[in-house]
Amino acid sequence: MMAKTHQAFAVFSVLVVSKYAPGSFDNIVLACGLSMFGALLPDLDSPQSSFGRLVPLLSKPLHSMLGHRTITHSLLAVILLYSVLTSSPQWHSWADAICIGYFSHIVGDMLIGTNGVALFWPLKQKISLNPLRMQVAGAGEYLVFNLLICAIVVQGLTHFYPSLDLMSRAGPIFNICVDLYTKTILPAFTSLTFKYSSLFNGL
Repeated sequence: MMAKTHQAFAVFSVLVVSKYAPGSFDNIVLACGLSMFGALLPDLDSPQSSFGRLVPLLSKPLHSMLGHRTITHSLLAVILLYSVLTSSPQWHSWADAICIGYFSHIVGDMLIGTNGVALFWPLKQKISLNPLRMQVAGAGEYLVFNLLICAIVVQGLTHFYPSLDLMSRAGPIFNICVDLYTKTILPAFTSLTFKYSSLFNGL
């Protein structure tokens, strides 16, 4: 998935959480910005990525040792990051938004691209949820990106200008995306989690 799609998906994920769990974020704009930052972090393992190019001293050796979409694209990484952030007084209040962005990146890479991610690292098996075989930077991804932008604009304007009543006019765009996310992606991800969690019993 392209960096801009990762960031759009992160913002959309924050808006979904905010919609179904009102009050989750004190400042929705800040939460969206932090999620966009978090959405870039998993690609620390790729020297060619937007974030990896900023920190080549970390991304190059990490890529050499472990490859791409391994530990940084795993549930273990999400748990470790959340633990570190919540244990810090300076970062505690930002942990949810950053980790939502981080986790959305992992889900995004399972949905677009054919390589999958090592979700249950240190197990090396890579998992993909891409039945349509959408390619990175392909027509399918650009369609997803534009749908996400439409949904974000509609929900953002509705949040800040409720008198516009946009949800009654363009709201179906957001609702379609939410339905796809909550009724298709999350159940599939949950099913995979239960299916493969038993593999950890022998570790």
